[in-house]
Amino acid sequence: MLYNLYMRITKKFKIISLILLLSLFIVTIPLTDIDAQINSIDISVQISPEIPGPYENVNLTLISYVVDVNKLQISWYLNDQKKSSGIGKKDFSFTAGGVGSTSTVRIEMFVAEGGLIKKTITIQPASVDLLWETVNSYVPPFYKGKALPSSESKIKVVAVPNLKTSAGAKLKENDFTYNWERNLKFSQNLSGYGKSTYTFQNNYLDQSEKIELIISSIKDNYTAKKIINIPMVSPEIVFYEKNPLRGINYEKALTSDFSMQGKESTIVAEPYFFSPANPISEELRYEWSLNNESILPPLIKNNLVVRVAEAGGQAKLSLSIESLPRLFQSADKSIFINF
Repeated sequence: MLYNLYMRITKKFKIISLILLLSLFIVTIPLTDIDAQINSIDISVQISPEIPGPYENVNLTLISYVVDVNKLQISWYLNDQKKSSGIGKKDFSFTAGGVGSTSTVRIEMFVAEGGLIKKTITIQPASVDLLWETVNSYVPPFYKGKALPSSESKIKVVAVPNLKTSAGAKLKENDFTYNWERNLKFSQNLSGYGKSTYTFQNNYLDQSEKIELIISSIKDNYTAKKIINIPMVSPEIVFYEKNPLRGINYEKALTSDFSMQGKESTIVAEPYFFSPANPISEELRYEWSLNNESILPPLIKNNLVVRVAEAGGQAKLSLSIESLPRLFQSADKSIFINF
């Protein structure tokens, strides 16, 4: 009997000892540590477009490789006003304001443990215009159009920021850094603080030039982005008639059939979009021919005097122009002259 009592007491002590041993492994985590772990969960916000412009539609998407955002209770606030809420509401869209405005998007997400994750996105729309010109492309006087670039032309692009602070003050060109990219390649030497002008020469292999610019303000964290495409054109020759008294008649180009009104006429050839911007430059080679036979170059190489033949009839006048330093800057033109 004493033996049975001993065994019962020993068994109770073993159970108590086991409970005490297990209690040593119980870890108490403070509530603040739980909140820290919840807030450290990696949930990012994808913005499209990355740099929104004024009055542009902005799309926000929650992305995480740690938690399933489709199972979270998510609320979206725009300028402190709740706009959307629900389980798995991972997408939100809104229209940005004008230049100088600020849109604040707050996202509240509840995880399964009851914790709250908050994220805030601020959108400050801005814009920048890109104006370009061909530095060395020729067009005749009083031409109302733009001098277009052809192969190996030199092109100048100028950035004109259009950004205002929330107070309405317009930022100046020297308030920004400029990051220029040409044909998907970053131009480090031409980028930097205050570098609002970008000048380059077209490569004959490139049929167009894609220019991308991102500007960032020195203060207030304003950013704007602009992309333009500049196509290359083929240079061309246009013939005009020159009157001794009235000069060149730029209002009427000579078509393929030209009838002379007098015994003599001066034909002027204008080399549109050739480089350099000088029609009688030594870099431009003119080759005139009449009825497919070469003729001597005139004193002014883009001015040819034509006289009526005694027998009358028709003659084919042809001209070939080539920019000698440039591989693919050339053009041909022919007209028929009725005497």
